[in-house]
Amino acid sequence: MLNLRELTAFATKSNHDEKLYTLDISCITDRLIVCSYPTSKWPKSIFRNGFKELQDYLDDTFDNNWKIFNLRENDFKGEYDVRTLSLQSKIEIHPLRDHNSPSFQMILDILKRISSHLNKNKKNIAVIHCKLGKGRSGLVTIGFLIIHHGYPSYLARELFTKQRMRPGFGEGVCIKSQIRYIEYCDLYAGIKEYTPFKVFLHSIKFFNTIPDFIDTVEIQLQCLDHHNNLKPIDLVKKSDSPSVYELTNKYKKMFEVDYRLSLAKKFIANLPISFASIGFNLYWESKRSEESNLLKFLWDDLDGIKGSSKKGLKLFDYVEFTYSLSDTL
Repeated sequence: MLNLRELTAFATKSNHDEKLYTLDISCITDRLIVCSYPTSKWPKSIFRNGFKELQDYLDDTFDNNWKIFNLRENDFKGEYDVRTLSLQSKIEIHPLRDHNSPSFQMILDILKRISSHLNKNKKNIAVIHCKLGKGRSGLVTIGFLIIHHGYPSYLARELFTKQRMRPGFGEGVCIKSQIRYIEYCDLYAGIKEYTPFKVFLHSIKFFNTIPDFIDTVEIQLQCLDHHNNLKPIDLVKKSDSPSVYELTNKYKKMFEVDYRLSLAKKFIANLPISFASIGFNLYWESKRSEESNLLKFLWDDLDGIKGSSKKGLKLFDYVEFTYSLSDTL
C-alpha cells in the first residue's frame, strides 16, 4: 500500500531500505544522493520527508560522513532548523530559483563545494535536495557527473533519470533552460576554462511577431551575477525597427553573461494568455554559435509557465541577440 509520502512523490522513486524508512530519497551513485526537501513542520512531515527521519537514516547508513546541499530558494523559514550547533557543519545552502537556470558560475561554485566534501574522506557522501529533488537537484547532480566524473551529458542524464524517476514519468530534468546549462557543463568539461568577461550583449530582435506584439507584450530582460542575483536591464525600442530592442549604454558593457528573457501577454483580469522565458549564458553560446556575433532561439526553445512546455499563444517565430567580443570593442 502506498503511504502519503509515496503519493506525494509519485513521480520519483526511492532505492533505499524501505523496511526501516519511508523516505523519498534516491542513490544516484554510491556517493551522490538526491531527495525531496525534508521538513520538521507538522503536518508537512506526514507527507514530506521528515528531517529527523532523514537525519537518522543518514547517521545509521553513513555514520557522520554525510552533508546536505540545499538548493531551495529563500529556504529556512522553519522547514528544518540549521541553527543547532551539531548541524551547522552538515548543511550548506545554495539557493537556486525554481523552474529556472542559475548562473553558470554558481553551478561551478556548488560543484566545487560538493567535490571538496567528497575529497576530504573517501567515505563522505553528498545529499542534494531542492523541493522535489528533480530539476535543480538534477542539474547540479548531472553537472557533477559530467565535470568531476567525465560522464558524457547523455549518460549522466540517463543515470539520473533511471535512479530518480519512476518509469513513465519522464526525465528528472525537463526544463529547457536547465538542460541548456547541462550542455554548458559538457562544453566546460572539454576545455576546463571559463572566462565570461569576454562577451557583451547589445540588442534583441523578434521576427514574425503577432500583430499587436509591440503594444500588448511585456518584455523583461534580466542578467544574473555570479551569486545568482537578478538585475533588470532597461531596453529601448529602436524607432525605425519597432521589433528591435537595444540595451541602454550603461548595460552594454556589463561583465555578467547569464541572462533571462521573459515575455508575457496578458488578457482578462490581468491573466497571461501567453508566457515564455529562456535562460542562457552568452559566453557558452558564443562558443557554439554558427554565426559570429549573432545568437538565435526559436519559439520552441523557450520554456512556458513554471518551466513547462505550456506557453500559450505563439508570440513570434524566433528571436535574435546581437553581441560582440570584448577585444572587438
